[in-house]
Amino acid sequence: MLIAMPLTFRVQAQPPVTNGLVAFYPFDGNANDGSGNGYNGVLNGNTITSVTNEADIPNGAFHFGGSSYISVTPTPFNVNSNWTISMWLMIDAGNNNPNNLLSTGSDGGGGIDIRFVGGIPKNGS
Repeated sequence: MLIAMPLTFRVQAQPPVTNGLVAFYPFDGNANDGSGNGYNGVLNGNTITSVTNEADIPNGAFHFGGSSYISVTPTPFNVNSNWTISMWLMIDAGNNNPNNLLSTGSDGGGGIDIRFVGGIPKNGS
């Protein structure tokens, strides 16, 4: 049995978070920094494709395939200090627990790499 009850909440619009924001990547067809700080990324590999995001906005997200990644050089923050990263992602069916979403310095240029390295397939093989 399904019981549904409509709920109504009054919410106040909040301004976007900008205090301390270093970089913002909306993935809206490119890897440009939307914060205005100029930490634009570079698409590496040929298996990153623009897709519709969770809000049904065409070209509002990226699908990472193969060994493709986005590099940002120089690193936009001090990796030896306190920092927070927020990512929204949807993992393809068959993957379980990504092994790597962000890495530092692996491109030899001292930057960061945004990538998806899949984990153990859900079927165990």
